[in-house]
Amino acid sequence: MKTEVGQSAANILTPAIYTSFAEFNPSVELGSLYVSQPVFHGKAIAIELSQGMIQGATDSVIGDQRRLERICDIYASELHRAYTKLTTRYGGECVRLDGSLVQLSPELPSFIDIHRILLLDRGQLLFERPYQEQIFEEDCGHVPRLVTSIRCVEETDRLTQDWTSAMIRANILDDAEPVRIQGFLWLPFRPDRFRPSVFKDYDPSRFSELEACSISSDLIRGKVDNVVYMQGLGD
Repeated sequence: MKTEVGQSAANILTPAIYTSFAEFNPSVELGSLYVSQPVFHGKAIAIELSQGMIQGATDSVIGDQRRLERICDIYASELHRAYTKLTTRYGGECVRLDGSLVQLSPELPSFIDIHRILLLDRGQLLFERPYQEQIFEEDCGHVPRLVTSIRCVEETDRLTQDWTSAMIRANILDDAEPVRIQGFLWLPFRPDRFRPSVFKDYDPSRFSELEACSISSDLIRGKVDNVVYMQGLGD
């Protein structure tokens, strides 16, 4: 596979990520399932896979572009296998991986964290998928997730914001350390047609540590209505 890096990540075909379910109301389907995907703080990247081609893009500096190119070269075989697997299973002729180039500390090398998969066919977006592939060394196949269904747009907006902020706040062990997770991207669960994703930013003022831990515990133990906690999504 040929690897290219250079153009802005924003210039590769990208559907908008909404910040509210109300933004695409009334096209929201009541009963649609949405699943959470944590998004790390980092520099935006996109990797587009097509037959025989890997194209990486970042909006950041030249050094980050070179780092992205090196990572794509190292994992070219894994990226090719992921392209074959995804297009065989879901159709389409192009796969796009949206994510971040994450650096947890200045002493550590940056790594790629992918938060969504987009399937396209002849320039038309088929649908978005949560990322659960095993491509890069840091990938974890059992990402903790929440799955909910849309019963009411306003309620879903409020609850997904609550759950996002509570889950992130409950997992902050040291308030002196920077928060690693920017928020949760809520993606459509079923790959039957296109539905847009919704990003909920972490709001540190929404809950105290005690409140966040209580809500998080209830979510994990299945004590909250209309939401299921899962470790991964299966194959």
